Amino acid sequence: MNYLELFKAFEYKDEFITLPYRLYTPNFDKSKKYPLVVFLHGAGERGKDNEKQITANKGAVIWATPEVQLKNPCFIASMS
Repeated sequence: MNYLELFKAFEYKDEFITLPYRLYTPNFDKSKKYPLVVFLHGAGERGKDNEKQITANKGAVIWATPEVQLKNPCFIASMS
């Protein structure tokens, strides 16, 4: 499974910082509420490439597997 395609790349910018992040959006019903899982990586995944937080380990991507999404559908944000 290509998680870089499932987790879309975005950047939050303001006058002080640029924060790259990835967001997984599940198949969802707009009439329902869903949780947001925020994955805060370790020191080995820091940087500005906006990929290491997804490819270096399974911390964020485990939540996007079909098995987990079937039982616990959720949005997933992972910061770089």
